[in-house]
Amino acid sequence: MTYQFSTGFVQVMKTMSLNKISAENLNTWVFLVLSLGVARDCWAVSSAQSKIVSAHAGAVYYVQGEVVYHEHNRDETMLLRPGDRLDEGDIVLTLNDASAEWSLTPDSFLKVSGNSLICVHTVALERMDFDLERGEIMIVIKMHANRTSLLLHTPPALLTIREPGRYLVRVLENKETEVLVGEGEVQYLNKQGKTDRVKKGRKVNFIKIQKNDEPQQH
Repeated sequence: MTYQFSTGFVQVMKTMSLNKISAENLNTWVFLVLSLGVARDCWAVSSAQSKIVSAHAGAVYYVQGEVVYHEHNRDETMLLRPGDRLDEGDIVLTLNDASAEWSLTPDSFLKVSGNSLICVHTVALERMDFDLERGEIMIVIKMHANRTSLLLHTPPALLTIREPGRYLVRVLENKETEVLVGEGEVQYLNKQGKTDRVKKGRKVNFIKIQKNDEPQQH
């Protein structure tokens, strides 16, 4: 897929030396606690953003720290702010300990952690599509309408989410992808070309060793 953006901007983003996420284990622990309902009710955040009525995903309602983005139809970068609306071809980069959250379906949201790079493919509610090039995102889906899907491309895998739940996805420095499912399930194609699933309480690492390589599970 071809994006309409500045080649120089993309090159800087993809070659930028980002600090390694030093609190991965802590983040995993917090995520699992959250999934068990011991920590704060994450649906409170979802309820707040569900007041945003739109025919598309990508309505930004929370930004902390420095988050920059490049609009697909403008040759410049800007600071992302609450109230902005992401569109197809936009690129978002969170710096250091920054984070951003935007709407998916009316009762769902996507949170991008610091040192992350994400590209927007499609923001139609029936088929949302994003690239996670590096970093970490959390996806919280309270309700999923029939035939609604969220596609997430990472360097070694294509993940599909069709169920309500809580999901944590990381792309590490070595391009390995780590997927944790607190609730719900994530679908992917195995090396036989058949649909396989990561279910509630499971963690899977996808490592691209060769074409059609199967994810290693831990």
